[in-house]
Amino acid sequence: MNKKEICVVIPIYKEALNVFEVQSVEQCVKLLSDYSIHFICSKKINLDYYKNKFPSITNFVFFDDFYFESLNGYNRLLLSHHFYKTFEKFKYMLIYQTDCYVFRDELLDWAKKGFDYIGGIWFEDYHGDPNLGAKFWFPGNGGFSLRKI
Repeated sequence: MNKKEICVVIPIYKEALNVFEVQSVEQCVKLLSDYSIHFICSKKINLDYYKNKFPSITNFVFFDDFYFESLNGYNRLLLSHHFYKTFEKFKYMLIYQTDCYVFRDELLDWAKKGFDYIGGIWFEDYHGDPNLGAKFWFPGNGGFSLRKI
């Protein structure tokens, strides 16, 4: 396993990012630039802002507009065969939404563990402390998650 077998995918769905989202993407580029970084987006989004703000990210992957119009659409994208087929030349992908912040690059170390999914989990009723008996429901669908392709 090497860094060329891992991609970072950043979903974008609006014309510009707020100051915190810009910091998030800048930090991603700063720490994870050894990996192939891709913006994924709707076919109709104007990319001028992203091309000017983040010139080092040159990979834009387009999916149907439907997937970026609602949370339900986005969740369907992340569960679709077509989405993973698009990135089949990689072994792993890191979903990096713009509300994340990476502090150090441990991505290769985590990918080498061989898990299918590493990421946040949801508990029954979306809240609860597992130490107090909250029931695990299922893995979350994004945010900051490493997925075996």
